[in-house]
Amino acid sequence: MNSNSNSCLTFTAAVLLFHGLILGKTDYLKNFHPDSLRLKKVDAQRCDEAPIIDGYITDSCWETTRPVDEFFQNEPKELSVPSENTVARVCFDNEALYIFIEAFDSQPENIKKTLVRRDRWMDGFANNSDWVGVTIDSKNDDYNGYFFAVNASGVIMDVALSGEWDYDPTWNPVWDVDIAFNDSGWTAEFKLPFAVFQFEINQAWSGV
Repeated sequence: MNSNSNSCLTFTAAVLLFHGLILGKTDYLKNFHPDSLRLKKVDAQRCDEAPIIDGYITDSCWETTRPVDEFFQNEPKELSVPSENTVARVCFDNEALYIFIEAFDSQPENIKKTLVRRDRWMDGFANNSDWVGVTIDSKNDDYNGYFFAVNASGVIMDVALSGEWDYDPTWNPVWDVDIAFNDSGWTAEFKLPFAVFQFEINQAWSGV
């Protein structure tokens, strides 16, 4: 990717994965095909001014990004309509990829929060806390990737992925995320520096 000239990044061949959700179309039950997951596209708009990472959707860059809300469940009911809405927005500048996630909850008082140390998947994520996460296959090889997540207590997790089951929890890059709560649920705002993904300067971007 040549970040100096692109005004838009298009992510293909992968999914945006949030808490139990996969990006897709809500009418999937009519004509569902596995390739509809791989070929879903999300356009990330270049931002003139980077957002302040505070969990609030008050930055001007989020006003011009197209919301992404075509999700369906991955867990517990695979390919079912989500019980709650989730909306994501993506933008970028020369330094980083920015992702804003709105996790709506009809019972915000029941949002599960677990405070643990970093990278404690079973204790602080999984089914023990509400969380949102993003998996990025920046090489578009369906083999290697990077997973970033934050739970409703602000605890973060990041792992380098390799193959179907292999992962490295000791991989701890420098990135930023913050969360906030409101009457409709909670939000998370990510800053993922491009340097984290170890791609070459003119490499085409691939999966999220």
